[in-house]
Amino acid sequence: MPDFMLGTEVTDAFRRRGWYSASGELFFDGRYERQTTHPHLHMRVNGQGTVRQGRDVRIAVTMLAWSDGRQGRGGGGTTFIREGEVTRRDWKLFMARCNGSMADELAWVMDYFVNG
Repeated sequence: MPDFMLGTEVTDAFRRRGWYSASGELFFDGRYERQTTHPHLHMRVNGQGTVRQGRDVRIAVTMLAWSDGRQGRGGGGTTFIREGEVTRRDWKLFMARCNGSMADELAWVMDYFVNG
């Protein structure tokens, strides 16, 4: 058995949680499967050689952001994780902008990075 999960195995783990994979990026809007409607969470992972078999896939997250789809029109988004580091310690404030399942997913990912 290999020591590390393949990149596709990492992506598949997030897909099982409801994330949609498109062009190597992951999206979660909590309302529709296989959609990137707004608002949504947007994630990038480094799946190759980052997650040991049977371990927490959240370690592979390199970027996590929230987007309202209005970039350049007075809206936009915010980035919570960049290059595997937390950039917004006030991330809980954004949970009010998310529907229930999106808020749950944001909390699940951020818990790993904030609380270990």
